[in-house]
Amino acid sequence: MSLMTSRIAPRSFWMTLLTDALPLLEQKQVKVIFSAEQTYELMRCLEDLTSRRPVHGESDTEQLQDDDIETTKVEMLRLSLARNLARAIIREGSLEGS
Repeated sequence: MSLMTSRIAPRSFWMTLLTDALPLLEQKQVKVIFSAEQTYELMRCLEDLTSRRPVHGESDTEQLQDDDIETTKVEMLRLSLARNLARAIIREGSLEGS
């Protein structure tokens, strides 16, 4: 996470880093790996990455398949980030109330 937020890692490597974070985001254990603030930062990085994607004109079939794979990755990351954010908010809220 810190490689992306500090802009040390090149933008071309961000999708790999975000994909590597998926198992940590989807852990079924009680412990939340990324806090709500960290999850928001990861969400911002994902949105920065996807909003600056070049727009392609007419593409061949291979390019369309690559785009489908990228779209699936982005959707999986968004879902995982949203789930983690919900768990982190619940966890942090219950710790503050204790």
